[in-house]
Amino acid sequence: MGKIKIALLHLLPIAGDVEHNQKLIEQAIHIASNNNAEWIITPELCVSGLQFNHKIGTGWINKQPDAWMNNLGRKLKNLKSTVFLGCPEKGSDGELYNSVFVIDKKGHLIGKQSKISVIDDWSASGSIRANKNRQC
Repeated sequence: MGKIKIALLHLLPIAGDVEHNQKLIEQAIHIASNNNAEWIITPELCVSGLQFNHKIGTGWINKQPDAWMNNLGRKLKNLKSTVFLGCPEKGSDGELYNSVFVIDKKGHLIGKQSKISVIDDWSASGSIRANKNRQC
């Protein structure tokens, strides 16, 4: 059986500082990919930081992939790594979800999963859902 190199990113995102966190994520992904990580896994809610809603609310949360996630997907084409990205999202139903997105080595969003058991005051419980391949 083959081995796969996995990078678990131990980052310190700042709650509510989305732009800072996005730059931090991009830098960490680049470092992990340069160290030949095939899978790169970010922390939960890495884009927003934990407990972001008390600082910036939830009105900024977009349907995904948004412009930044699309741009990240384009960058991944050059890095040859699959990323598991913790990011809040607005669902097609208008509900907000604490989700993880899987962006493959070709920059395609190949899957996502929303947290099923939530304890916060801003997100809805997700369910196991199928996702058709979507270009990031």
